[in-house]
Amino acid sequence: DSVTRKYFRLMLDYVNRYMYPHMRPDLKPKGYTVNQMFCFHGQQKDAVAAQSVLHEIDTIDKAFMPKDDDIIINCGAYLGFGDLRLSKDLPNGKIIAVEADRTCFKYLEKNITFNKVKNVMPVNRAIWNTQTELTFHTNYAQANSLVKEIHDWEGAYVVKTLTIDELVEQQKLNYVSMLSLTLNGAEIEALEGAAETISRFKPRIRLAGWYKRDDKLICDLTKAQLEHYGYKVF
Repeated sequence: DSVTRKYFRLMLDYVNRYMYPHMRPDLKPKGYTVNQMFCFHGQQKDAVAAQSVLHEIDTIDKAFMPKDDDIIINCGAYLGFGDLRLSKDLPNGKIIAVEADRTCFKYLEKNITFNKVKNVMPVNRAIWNTQTELTFHTNYAQANSLVKEIHDWEGAYVVKTLTIDELVEQQKLNYVSMLSLTLNGAEIEALEGAAETISRFKPRIRLAGWYKRDDKLICDLTKAQLEHYGYKVF
């Protein structure tokens, strides 16, 4: 109640993205029902809703505990709150923080510089299944996507795209421990463009699956993609 409307959204993003970053599914709010979590992100709601399946939750928690030398590719880094939080867990590792939105990327860079974080590398590109230029649809804050059908948009501009495989090559990465995909509907194409990375390194993967493409949930579409590589998908 003490936070004014002007700063509420910033506090909301701090809680949703720094205290409970998408790259740490094992971190979740406790003591709440899903109905009490109106302002929380879909991933945190899903984590709380799934508490009843304890053996699956334990498996996820163990799988996503960071190791100090992890190399993480975070696609859809937004303002970098999650990257700042995870950077502390990786004294011998690093995060490649990819953000397509030019305004969000400006603040991502500013947050990294201001906090003197040395193991987060910002990349201003959109992730897709090929290297090209595409229309990027935008709205308020992090509401943006290469996939027009998932939302009603206010603006658009052209962005350069990159595949995860190309990013791995450009960054000269010897291995990849984790892929984090928050791409507002473009998770399917991101996985298509990560075929070599997935085959070679078998990174753990978390992605946002609650949008729909052609009336099918992203989580169902990407489940089939990942099972092709022998992944267990929750």
